[in-house]
Amino acid sequence: MSRRFPSSQAGPLLLMGYDREGQTSSSFVIRCGTPDCEWGFPMPDLGEIAVEACYSSFRNHCVEVHGLKEDDDSQIFLDLGKWTLTLLT
Repeated sequence: MSRRFPSSQAGPLLLMGYDREGQTSSSFVIRCGTPDCEWGFPMPDLGEIAVEACYSSFRNHCVEVHGLKEDDDSQIFLDLGKWTLTLLT
């Protein structure tokens, strides 16, 4: 599930949550690299499952919002310095 987060925040957004035992857990948000786009995907970690879910959500976002064709095979670039995803066309 993707969520919209204010794009005015610099750097990764840290989210704090609580598990069943009351322990805190943190995650961060990877954002769309398009200026003024508020799409973001909360990441629990950089594991393969989380990254694949993020990429899938980002591709769906690009189809719905930025006009990417569903059969487009553009590559996705993850910028770990800016915590953004960008389509490479």
